[in-house]
Amino acid sequence: SLPGFTAVIGPPCSNDVADVAHRTWRDSTGNRAVVVSPLSMATNLADNASYPNLARTVSNDEHAAHGVVEVCVELTWDRVAILHDDSTWSVSCSAAFQASFAAHGQVLDGGLVSFSLAEFDAGTVHARDLLGRLKAASPHVIVVATQPHVQRAIYAWAYDHEILHGPGYGWCSNCPARPLSLPSLPISNRCAPPSAARISFWP
Repeated sequence: SLPGFTAVIGPPCSNDVADVAHRTWRDSTGNRAVVVSPLSMATNLADNASYPNLARTVSNDEHAAHGVVEVCVELTWDRVAILHDDSTWSVSCSAAFQASFAAHGQVLDGGLVSFSLAEFDAGTVHARDLLGRLKAASPHVIVVATQPHVQRAIYAWAYDHEILHGPGYGWCSNCPARPLSLPSLPISNRCAPPSAARISFWP
């Protein structure tokens, strides 16, 4: 590490924040610098004992989870699924949603689908597979807590193949800060599936 520095701005990713702010790493290096993260939202990083001298400029996923659950309860959406990968942020986000649903006495009848981000990036897990697992649980609303490039692939496949798409289905994204569209995608599916409700939450 650089000698004498007292603070560092970044990184935005919760996985990286956990690596550079965890007490174990600090104890091994003697580093006590303040870490300021502009986008990290994982709820477990709020543990000041495990992650000392960590400051974040956004609130954690508990607030977004409460917002989504309140909407589901208010609109009586009773078949909700959660899709998440195995990154620090996604696992934490999914746990926050599950806890909030449980606090409201809600059961996730739509299912819980998790996957390995490394396997998705390697091509051994495809958007087709994830949508198939979701469809098997017959959800009406899908809460998506995964990386933007995965969301783009899922929305495009859902639209092109009319899976969990159209009236009666809703998609709630918890990652709206980064654009989900790509110029390389056909204009028809450059965003979330048309005719399906898409709600983005950013606390």
